[in-house]
Amino acid sequence: MLDLLITDEPHMITDITDMGALGTSDYYAMQWAVQVKTVSNAPTQQVYDYDICKIRTELPKVDWKELLSGKSVEDYWNLFKNTLQQLESTYV
Repeated sequence: MLDLLITDEPHMITDITDMGALGTSDYYAMQWAVQVKTVSNAPTQQVYDYDICKIRTELPKVDWKELLSGKSVEDYWNLFKNTLQQLESTYV
């Protein structure tokens, strides 16, 4: 499956960087800058630093074959998503 970043503003997405594979999966992390002009006076959301190296170190330790054995596609997605969310809560 290919996930796309789509916009109707040609200069909205800049500085696209391939961060490399996520562990031994066929997913790749991508980083980009989004140029957004806002008219709201609401406080901005805090941006957090993250440690992609630690995430890359932890992902190959997951035994995906064992974890996903005998599961449905929806279970695959939920397990993969939950694994990433756990890493995110630890390293972001």
